Amino acid sequence: MKPGKPIPLSLAKEFPNWVSSWDALRRKHDLVSPDLADFVGLSFQYADYSMRYGQTESGPPSIVSTVKINRAGFTEMMDTEDMFRKWFKQAKDSRLLP
Repeated sequence: MKPGKPIPLSLAKEFPNWVSSWDALRRKHDLVSPDLADFVGLSFQYADYSMRYGQTESGPPSIVSTVKINRAGFTEMMDTEDMFRKWFKQAKDSRLLP
């Protein structure tokens, strides 16, 4: 399969289309989650910004190093996949997600 052309998508602009599906999911699974806008806050706007929605040029280089914070004594870390498993489990146990 050949990849298609990129199609820009703004999560902040599209999320109103997902409100009724989210409400149906909350009812179906008896979730205690708030409505979608309150649940995600500004996360969709932040994702649009982080993924450069609407921008045609590359952003400035982002160089991230953990050396300085590690030297300051913050040496504990968690694998990203383990972290996601932990927080999704907690969200399910709290009836925020199905």
